[in-house]
Amino acid sequence: MAVADGALWTFSCSTVLTLSFLQFFLNVGSGQPAVGVCYDTQADNLPPEKEVLPLFESSGITSVRLFRPDSEMLDALQYTRITVALGVDNSESYHRSVIIKYIIVGNELIPGPLAPYVLTAMENLDDMLSRHGISSISVTTTVLMDVLTYVYTPPSQAFFSSSSVDFMSSLLSFLDSRGYPLFVNVYPFLVYYATGKIPLQYAQFTSPVPVVTDGSFSYLNLLDQMVDSLYVAMEKVGQTNVTLAIAETGWPSAGVSGASVGDASIYNNNFVAHVLSSKGTPRRPNTPLEAFVYNMFNEDRRSGVFANLGLFYPDKNPVYPVQFGLS
Repeated sequence: MAVADGALWTFSCSTVLTLSFLQFFLNVGSGQPAVGVCYDTQADNLPPEKEVLPLFESSGITSVRLFRPDSEMLDALQYTRITVALGVDNSESYHRSVIIKYIIVGNELIPGPLAPYVLTAMENLDDMLSRHGISSISVTTTVLMDVLTYVYTPPSQAFFSSSSVDFMSSLLSFLDSRGYPLFVNVYPFLVYYATGKIPLQYAQFTSPVPVVTDGSFSYLNLLDQMVDSLYVAMEKVGQTNVTLAIAETGWPSAGVSGASVGDASIYNNNFVAHVLSSKGTPRRPNTPLEAFVYNMFNEDRRSGVFANLGLFYPDKNPVYPVQFGLS
């Protein structure tokens, strides 16, 4: 889970001119589910970006989420078929030949003091892209499950919190008008860890029977329940068309109680299989889902849960194998 950058994405004239010269390649949505990986860099012992690319390829990773314009990684991704969800700050990016599918404005800013500025920044960036003839990029943002009144509740009882409902209503109207998805960070481990009441099998996609029944909907796993809670909250503010994408999810392999390499492997491999099955959720069956596993590497400048969410150690050895697709 990346911490939001200090400034909120003020797009200067120089940024507009820079982006106008970008060569963005159209990524035509296949309508198929996809799972990528987050590439965060809150560590000072990571391998050079050019050495990371072969790890993407050997693991079958075809999409990556960058939290900020990382010039070295964007250079490494040039002329590949890996699609990029790019987080932006007030830096300038000027890279060619990278398939940028999403620009994500802000991470976990709603609710919060910067929430009033998120939509304006998105609209300005979307208008700028449109003026320069770039129509292949969706502009969106990432929210936490904290936009809801309660994170763990039967979906039918979900509402946006009083501190987020107005911001979310306006944001969703914009996304609906453009056909853009909303990105959300969904961590069943955090709910499992915090409540102490959730069966491990339910959190890890291994429950043989439904654990939660909500009217006519039955839930075999916690992630589907959390995603459907957000869908219900969206419906309650009149939005039924906006789709969700999972910006982050994962399970720590060390650092806190309930974290182990074995459990992390079970969660992430089952999560990938669940997304690629195209089953969707009980309330959105057969709806293709895009998702990103957090994180590519363990990060030595973090602590606890978020230091140990990596699929690889910084020496490039796998913490455990996850196959995202055909290698």
